[in-house]
Amino acid sequence: MTPEGRPDDRQVETTASAIYLNLRRLQLYVTLQSYGPGFWEIIASTSPKMIVKAGNDKASGISLMLTNRYDPPELYIEEINSLRVGMGAQMVGAIIDALKYQPRAFQIRLNDRSPIVRDDLTWWQHIISAHPEFTWVRTQF
Repeated sequence: MTPEGRPDDRQVETTASAIYLNLRRLQLYVTLQSYGPGFWEIIASTSPKMIVKAGNDKASGISLMLTNRYDPPELYIEEINSLRVGMGAQMVGAIIDALKYQPRAFQIRLNDRSPIVRDDLTWWQHIISAHPEFTWVRTQF
C-alpha cells in the first residue's frame, strides 16, 4: 500500500493474478491483459471465443477491470453472464476470494442488469448484502 492507503502497482498486479487463477480453477478460459502500471483487464468465459455479453445464450463469462488509477481504486465488473445456476456466484466468489484480505483496497463498481430473484431484490443486491465488508457502487438500469 502507498502511504495514502492505496494499493500500489505491484499489489494491483498480484490481485489481478489471483483473480485470474481463481477463475481458471472454475475451468474457464481466462485472459489477463495489462494496460499499463496499475491497470488490468480480466476476461473469463466458458467459450474459447471469450463470450461474456450479458444475456447471451452461448456462454457464461465475466469481464472486469482492476486499477489504482482511479480515486478510489476500483474493480469494475463490466459484464457477467451465467447459463448455469450458480456459475455467476462462483465467478463473483473468485473475485471475492482474491480480495478477502484487503476488502477496502478497491471499490467494486457494477451496472446491475440482473433480474429480481426474490424479496424484490436483484441478484446483485443479494450478492452485495452477503458481502458488506466490501465497498460496492451499484448502478441499476
